[in-house]
Amino acid sequence: TYLTDQVELGVGVDRIIIAIEANKPEAAAALRLHDVALGRKIEMRMVPTRYPMGSEKHLVLTLTGRETPARALTAELGVVVHNAATAYAVHNAVRYGEPLVSRVVTVSGRGIKSPANLEVLIGTPVSDLIAHCGGLVGDPDRILLGGPMMGQPIANLRVPIVKGANGVLALSKAETRARDAMPCIRCGSCVHVCPCGLTPFEMNARIQADDLDGAQDVGLLDCISCGSCSYICPSSIRLVQGFNYAKGKLAEEEGRKHQREEAKRLAAARTAREEAVAARKRAAMEKHRAMAAAKKKKAAEAAAKKKAEEAEAAAAVAETGAPAQAAETATAPAPAPAATQGGANGGPNAAAAPGPARAAAAPDAPDAPAAPSTVAPRAALGADAAPAAELEGEAAAPAAAAGAMPEGASPAPTPIPAAPAPAASAPAPHAEAAK
Repeated sequence: TYLTDQVELGVGVDRIIIAIEANKPEAAAALRLHDVALGRKIEMRMVPTRYPMGSEKHLVLTLTGRETPARALTAELGVVVHNAATAYAVHNAVRYGEPLVSRVVTVSGRGIKSPANLEVLIGTPVSDLIAHCGGLVGDPDRILLGGPMMGQPIANLRVPIVKGANGVLALSKAETRARDAMPCIRCGSCVHVCPCGLTPFEMNARIQADDLDGAQDVGLLDCISCGSCSYICPSSIRLVQGFNYAKGKLAEEEGRKHQREEAKRLAAARTAREEAVAARKRAAMEKHRAMAAAKKKKAAEAAAKKKAEEAEAAAAVAETGAPAQAAETATAPAPAPAATQGGANGGPNAAAAPGPARAAAAPDAPDAPAAPSTVAPRAALGADAAPAAELEGEAAAPAAAAGAMPEGASPAPTPIPAAPAPAASAPAPHAEAAK
């Protein structure tokens, strides 16, 4: 009841049908009693025991009369189909929180000593199941993982149980009816037993000619691989094996096509990304160039402006420089007049100037008569004549004293005592000193 409530609330169904094959009356009676005890309206429907009634498309057609379109799912018709194992797994997961870790597996066939239905963990080797059932009887011809019509042969007993496995069959040679395949006689038996209304012999002929697209055109992908055609074929042609091979090849081609398309899409996306990155780089470079050009232009304008300002300043200085120089010349003090003194006997005048002025006398001036020395001759004092350097030092003393005076002050004229008139026969004192 908990599972039914969850199905009604979660899926939103308004009708529940439980289908039971006609050869299982005990199961139908037990479900009816359970239905009466719960007081719920659950429909019990008996369906014919005909293979492949377990196919969801055929079960939906039998119970509801709705036919599922080719290459479509029953869910598109608003019908969800669960088998007994799936319903049990959903019950354990929803009510008890148990994940799918085990599976009910039927171990049967004439090659098994004690056939049984076992609940085994997923991943258990097939050899452990056979050993639990007492082992093999003789050497079986074939061991199938699955049912007798759709099961796949296994070559190693270490193959594990997967979630889709529902049986392990050990078949003897009498059960397999192994015969060599013969050419198709086009009897049409495969067409009569096909539950999907296909033409298996036509599909097989196109597959043998390696025309997979042609086989697909006549309904290869609608085949449910039930194996009815292979079972009924009087020529023992392995039709369903050929159909599975062709489906695998088509799936492989489809996968390759998908990979090519995906590679093209990724390449196009990569090209678009690279172009976008290149466009952004170009835009950034253009922006950088524009900024550099603007900066260069601004610098050039600033330099030109600075140069113009410097030119204006130079012109202003040139305009104001001449009047300022003239005014400075006009305001400068006049040099003081040099003190002069005439000779006692009407001789030439001697100019007395400060020391620097005397030192700056032009060397190219004509020789002038030397003024009489202000120092008495040593010959008159009864001593030898002094060297010329001493006389020059004595003569430079007044000039040094005059150079130490404040700037702008005129030196006072120094009185020069009158020297006695030299004898006619005696040479002048300074002339003697010069010698």
